[in-house]
Amino acid sequence: MECKTVSNGTQQNGLLAFLNYQVVILFVAVLAQAAVGTTSQAVPVLASFYKADLNLTSAEVGIFSGSLALGGIFVALAAGFVTDRLGVRPILLIGPLVVGGAVVALSFVPAFSFFLILALVAGAGHALTNPAIAKSILYWFPVNRRATAMGIKQTGIPLSGALGASILPALALAFDWRFAMAALGLTVAAAAVTAFLLYRNAPNVAHQRARKPPSLASIKAIFTNRNTWLICGLAAVLIGSQYCVVTYLILYLKGLQVSPTVAGGYLALIQMSGLVARVILGFLSDFGLGGRRKVVMVSCGLLAVAALLLTALLTSETPATILILIMAALGVSIIGWHGIWITMMAESSKVELAGTAVGFSSMLGHVGAVVVPALYGWIVDQSGGYAVAWYTLAGLVLAGSLLLLTFGKERTAVYCPRRLEGS
Repeated sequence: MECKTVSNGTQQNGLLAFLNYQVVILFVAVLAQAAVGTTSQAVPVLASFYKADLNLTSAEVGIFSGSLALGGIFVALAAGFVTDRLGVRPILLIGPLVVGGAVVALSFVPAFSFFLILALVAGAGHALTNPAIAKSILYWFPVNRRATAMGIKQTGIPLSGALGASILPALALAFDWRFAMAALGLTVAAAAVTAFLLYRNAPNVAHQRARKPPSLASIKAIFTNRNTWLICGLAAVLIGSQYCVVTYLILYLKGLQVSPTVAGGYLALIQMSGLVARVILGFLSDFGLGGRRKVVMVSCGLLAVAALLLTALLTSETPATILILIMAALGVSIIGWHGIWITMMAESSKVELAGTAVGFSSMLGHVGAVVVPALYGWIVDQSGGYAVAWYTLAGLVLAGSLLLLTFGKERTAVYCPRRLEGS
């Protein structure tokens, strides 16, 4: 569908103000994404500490990690509806505040059962926020720059993980893991307030919120689209693999005689590699591939297969240079694709209903985050090692990649919001 640009005669200074505020919107999007991304990227970094303190099995660690996503499954679709109805700004405050409060409360839990309850709450706050962040990009950026902007905002998640991997183990060693968890939660709450204060609705964009609830026909069209299921199938196993890497990598490397702080550094490398990849892959999709998204998703999946297989073959004698290269490949492949996925889903419907589309895809993606880490932990407990678990992850990602490659189709944007000329 051709996009029509509407000029309202705004003077040049108005256009410049609009473009300048796009930078602020990107900052807000990255900040909010980093805040809620602590559920999947920063909290699990402390797994080796709370595993020992609470006497947890590897399977229980995986169940906890999965519970951080399970709360998202319950609310992801409803979050899309709420965002479409209320608009972006209030959700940018409520969602991260829920996450921050739950993470602070995690620092006080006496037993595993309380851990699971608060993990559900934190995951719900994360899922509530995702559609709002995605819609902020749709409102403020045109189609030909959207994947790049989405990739930049998605750097918030690996940024959260990189900072968490670099700082949280050191805090836990200096004080304890409960102190580190509380500090993390308070930081998330502060980010929520900052994002709320800075966000503004885009000028001259039609329908900042849906004027009526989405029709059953529009919802059915999202739910029954085969391409949606293929895209989200690969996304689910990649998200699950990402949760496994964040949760278990430090434990795995400790078994290879790597210290927790050095292992945290390797995890930070994964996150930073993914952060850079999200920007580059978004730019490549927009400007190098003419808006094609599927080829990027599949390429990331196939690279992830190779990286996971190589991770399974690591030993205590593996040279640091090789280890660094494998960690970088893991970051690019299991983290770098996320902005492309969200862009594909957000572009699949009218912008007024984009929250519903993103919420539905988030719900499907979170299924992988729930199931895969628990399966991984169970395999580790049953096999007495990590190799079979890594091989299993590689097999799941390979299956998802081949299905999307064979049966999936490229999606194109079907709607462009009206905005200032030249934006």
